[in-house]
Amino acid sequence: MEKYDSKQINDVFAYFRRISLAYRNTASRQLNDMHMTHEQCALLYLIDHSDMTQKEIAQKLKISEATLSGRVKRLEKMHYIERVQDENDKRKYDLFITSEGKKALDEAKAIVDRLSRQCFEGFDDQDFAVMISLFQRVYKNLESLKGEEKCTD
Repeated sequence: MEKYDSKQINDVFAYFRRISLAYRNTASRQLNDMHMTHEQCALLYLIDHSDMTQKEIAQKLKISEATLSGRVKRLEKMHYIERVQDENDKRKYDLFITSEGKKALDEAKAIVDRLSRQCFEGFDDQDFAVMISLFQRVYKNLESLKGEEKCTD
């Protein structure tokens, strides 16, 4: 393995963090005008585009079922979703997006789409190809570490 300057590596990860934080903060500010959070948008999207149980949704979002339950209650209170008791298993509830929820989700998608496009203003196809290739290589390197107890120099 080639040796890299640790400052270069630290700079790369610092930019990953900065980009992620700046994107999330900007999206949150813009979604806040709709009285929604980024997490609520992700949940609405999953409810609209999947047929998962609440347990599966919690696993997909990497949150506890209790946390999910709170988010579901807030979305229900906003009239964005409905919980309907499962006819076959009275312990389960199916989640459905309402027309009001669909409208909010469409608005949120437009906000996120505008922000994403702004992030890459001035990029061309070659820029994307290079960036994707580099990210794939980083990911492949990380995947190769699975099962190893510690990183090597």
